[in-house]
Amino acid sequence: MKKINLTPTNHKAENQENIFFDALRGVAAILVYISHADANRFFWYEPILPIKGALGELGVNLFFILSGHLIWNSAQNNFKCEGGLRIYAINRATRILPLYFISILFCITVLPTLTTGFLPTITIENILRHVTFTQGLLPLANR
Repeated sequence: MKKINLTPTNHKAENQENIFFDALRGVAAILVYISHADANRFFWYEPILPIKGALGELGVNLFFILSGHLIWNSAQNNFKCEGGLRIYAINRATRILPLYFISILFCITVLPTLTTGFLPTITIENILRHVTFTQGLLPLANR
């Protein structure tokens, strides 16, 4: 016997919620960008210089709150089915790891050629720590 879903789904409401969260994430990213971008004068606007640290902190906190909410919703949706934890872990890894490894490659190859105030210390040990997610165990490698 076929099970009938009696709970109506409101796809329009879900799409509006997604647009709202994407907009909030965009605002958070812009706030963090503004707080960092004046180092090389990518963005320089005198009136906000005194509060740029607070803007960045607000952006980071907003991003953490949104991430927690969105990750929890994603996990709840995956845990409803059989093998949900495995599916959730695979989805997260395939979404995050490729970009993470590309950013490490960027830091190794491109960042040293830029004339910025931040020059990374590139050693085999630092690369291995970042690839294995153990950089936090050695504060010098954390950056």
